[in-house]
Amino acid sequence: MQNNNPAKTIPSRKSSLKSTIMDQSGAGKVKIGEILCKEGYITGTQLEDALNYQKKNKGRLGNILIKLGYIEDDTIVSVLSRIHNYPAVLLSKTTPDPEAIKLVPYEMAKKYLAFPIRFKGEDLVVTMAEPTDTSAVADLQNEVQKSISISISTEKDIIEAYRTHYKIEDEEYNSLLGQKEVVSEEEDEPVALVDDFGSLVSEAV
Repeated sequence: MQNNNPAKTIPSRKSSLKSTIMDQSGAGKVKIGEILCKEGYITGTQLEDALNYQKKNKGRLGNILIKLGYIEDDTIVSVLSRIHNYPAVLLSKTTPDPEAIKLVPYEMAKKYLAFPIRFKGEDLVVTMAEPTDTSAVADLQNEVQKSISISISTEKDIIEAYRTHYKIEDEEYNSLLGQKEVVSEEEDEPVALVDDFGSLVSEAV
């Protein structure tokens, strides 16, 4: 079943760009960890563990929660898609526009864990692993100098798309996947996926 929610378009105005993004997406007002905790997908203790790990090692909080084994990436996509109406995109079943890929070189895409899909009028449709990161969205938009429509995909799906469409070397691919390895010494079980991720996925945004 396709997700019929239209991708969120963020205007490319330079003035008050970050506030514009937060107002339109609802992101930035509540952090991803707080959302997942409030919705009951992670515990307060797990969020605190992830935040402490983030302070010591940096990195995106969503990715850290996955690495610690506290949640599955599909769950994050499902929750953010439902709450913020981000279209969920399965890149393995999406054919990106080569011109969109040219506009966003690999190093830029990797920097924001984003992948360009196509143009929609004057807008660039981009899928990200953590679209609630308003600073990353604003910075990416400034770099491409276009309004962007935001969708969401799992980190693994985006990395696979890098390999397929940017033709990255195996060493780089394995390095990116290695960043997803579980680092927790505890045996906490990941929170089960309650939402049906498959029902949210849109094969074409």
